[in-house]
Amino acid sequence: MAYKHVKKECEELWAKYKYYVLSKSHNAYLDIREYLKEKEVDIVYLQEKIQSVKDIKESKKDFHNAILHV
Repeated sequence: MAYKHVKKECEELWAKYKYYVLSKSHNAYLDIREYLKEKEVDIVYLQEKIQSVKDIKESKKDFHNAILHV
């Protein structure tokens, strides 16, 4: 049961930040999406991945792509 709770927390966190991550790096976005498909996920790992993207300067291409998805 605890796994389902963690998975739900990760999905909620991802829903909050996915377009932000996409605006910074399409590759990071794809990596996180693949990670979330795994059987077991870790909220701390996901938070670290999102935090690491914050230091990336967004490219016009990735930012434009994110805006189109929103």
